[in-house]
Amino acid sequence: MSCLCDYFDVDKALDIMDVLDADFFKDETDGGEEISSVVKGLELGKKLLVFTFSQWGICAGASDGCLFMQTETARLIGQLEANALEGGLLKSMTVLAETPADGKNVTSLITTIPPCYCSQAVDYGNIFDVYTTWQRNTAVADNKPHTEGSATSIVAGFMSVSNACLSDACKGMMRSFFDFFAGITVPTSSVCTAENALKCLADAGASECPDPPTQGRWIGAIADDMGDDIQATHAIPTGSTSEAGSGDSENGWRDLFWSACNMRYTCPDVGTSAYVIKTLLTVADANDVDTPAKIATLIGKFVQWINEKAGAKILTTAMVTATVANRRRGRSLAAATVTFSIDTTNELAKQQIIQATDSDSTTTAELETSLGVAVSEAFTTSEVSTVTYPPPPPAPGYNDNIGKQGDVDGDGDGDGDGLALPLIIGIVVGSSALVACLVALLCLVMHKRQQQTKTGRVKRGADPVTA
Repeated sequence: MSCLCDYFDVDKALDIMDVLDADFFKDETDGGEEISSVVKGLELGKKLLVFTFSQWGICAGASDGCLFMQTETARLIGQLEANALEGGLLKSMTVLAETPADGKNVTSLITTIPPCYCSQAVDYGNIFDVYTTWQRNTAVADNKPHTEGSATSIVAGFMSVSNACLSDACKGMMRSFFDFFAGITVPTSSVCTAENALKCLADAGASECPDPPTQGRWIGAIADDMGDDIQATHAIPTGSTSEAGSGDSENGWRDLFWSACNMRYTCPDVGTSAYVIKTLLTVADANDVDTPAKIATLIGKFVQWINEKAGAKILTTAMVTATVANRRRGRSLAAATVTFSIDTTNELAKQQIIQATDSDSTTTAELETSLGVAVSEAFTTSEVSTVTYPPPPPAPGYNDNIGKQGDVDGDGDGDGDGLALPLIIGIVVGSSALVACLVALLCLVMHKRQQQTKTGRVKRGADPVTA
């Protein structure tokens, strides 16, 4: 009850309805602005999730309120698994064929989820802003939060805009997710490493991407209702219709495994918030970088070059700064040394920058083509330092009004009406967030499986008409 009575802000919950004004239901034929239904849905979703996962919604009170209620519910499910359900929750539901190994049960995962989605580091507003900007004008390539390709690039793009790597709770959740996922699908394997995750970031079907480990018969009796191929193997389909080494993957298991592995290695270790990476480039003509506009152009090309190397959008221009030190030849300016400083919370981005700026692997000719300036000396070896940000101060909770006479819902006026509505909203939205994660994975697998029945596939960059 303290979740609803002391923390939940009914007025702010009802403010979400302000999005549903007359213009929201208008289309162009009614004289409304030409806005797609997807954009309208994203705008509504932003208001809903920003409130829901805030200190005013279901995320206040880690020790005595809404967040405590969710973590305790997860813990009680663990007690249920241990004492009442033979083989655990998923085996009793026939989802799994066998009981997960110790430490890999459902409880080990779900107890880490609420502290992550309730972390103040996760920027729900930015997630929706980025995807709304893209949907408003999909023709602008820079608006797209991920590159074309397999599910791995989509996961990487989402992680980059969520800021989840600033949260130690989310780092723990992503590691628990992979441990749980791998624990129920494959025997012990060492193939998922940060190095291999980077190789598979652009496309899980790329020739340099290692094969994922072989699955066991891990799906329970529910597999009998999921199609002939799954029924026969009790595992995610592993066949592929793509040409060997083509980089095009229609393999649901391959995409699923490497997406989970990429999540595992996206963030730095717990205790490290970010990396600051510095590297120097010598530009042959100082006139190429003698104005702020030219420097900004160079930064943009540098970011594009790194993202193309990675095959995913792991950097933005906001993460990069550049300073210029000119060299003189007599009275005239000759070359200029450009110091790039990159601030990133992405472990794979750090690895990609180090790999790309390695002077032994990158030539001046390649850099001139990619960066658009004459280069006399390639990048120096990157210097990497770690940064640890202090945890964000606790946001003002609804418990600021606790103790006021007659104030049972925290609004300061003693009026406790309307608690039934926030109770329904809190339970439905909180539960839906957890279920959506599992449904999304299932949809990804089934979508890839349906693609395998197609007779052909147009490769990336090809014309759909002529390919």
